[in-house]
Amino acid sequence: MRVTDEQLVTAFLECGGNQRKTAEKLGISAVWVSKRLQREKAQELLRDYRKEILTSNLNRIIALNERAIKKLEMLLESKNEFVQLQAIQKILTTSQSYFATEDILQRIDKLENV
Repeated sequence: MRVTDEQLVTAFLECGGNQRKTAEKLGISAVWVSKRLQREKAQELLRDYRKEILTSNLNRIIALNERAIKKLEMLLESKNEFVQLQAIQKILTTSQSYFATEDILQRIDKLENV
């Protein structure tokens, strides 16, 4: 059976990056998987697939984040002061993380532009 680079990379990602499991899934040797994954085309496909997966997951996180913020806003209006306090604490903690991340991204941009 001839295994294409696309099939190899897809199986490799499905097996969590485990070369032995990839070999078993495809019915080929682990040594062959290792050598084939080192080829430029396989590395390029791997980068592209990983980027695609990350982009997809990032979009899901953004959508869930919007829902979470709406829920926190609703909790701020709760009659229960404990619930309000928990929502406030979560908003403040999340805000700090956001601003720290934003600061890091700005620093990275500056370094890349130098």
